[in-house]
Amino acid sequence: AVIGAGAAVQAAMGRQGSPDPSFGRDGTTMFDPGFGSDPSATVSAQAIQPDGRIVVVGSAWDSSAPCNSKLLVARLTRKGALDGSFGRDGIKELDPNGVPCPIAQAVALQRDGKIVIAGVDSGGDESFVLRLLRDGQPDRSFGYRGTAFLGETPSCPGCRIAAQMSGVAVAANGTIV
Repeated sequence: AVIGAGAAVQAAMGRQGSPDPSFGRDGTTMFDPGFGSDPSATVSAQAIQPDGRIVVVGSAWDSSAPCNSKLLVARLTRKGALDGSFGRDGIKELDPNGVPCPIAQAVALQRDGKIVIAGVDSGGDESFVLRLLRDGQPDRSFGYRGTAFLGETPSCPGCRIAAQMSGVAVAANGTIV
């Protein structure tokens, strides 16, 4: 996955390291999040669902505006096409509850099919975890309307920790680490 000028690119390779011709177009899929007047996009992480569909997380921003980013989640079919049953035509734009400039950095899947995304505010002020339902809607039973912030506990509501999120995983017991 690479940064694209206005588009995000996901690639697939065969066992020998060559592009997989059955995926997308000659082994790559490019999708345009359609954001802003001078858009850029990046894919940060991906996870493969048990049915072979691919959940891709990243960010899109408008270079002409300061701190104007959106967190994006896309789902591709196993052949690399955007999955129209997810979000809007395969792409879901998210606003993690008050994070001004969200950047997705990692994704994991729970056994029940829920999608867990870790990210930060590009200004470095917030670290968060989002949980989505299978269809890409925020899981409102998690954190505050689907978003939990690092450092926030019942004894310290509003506390935040700024940390670089390099990964996220779901343990067998469902704990998000």
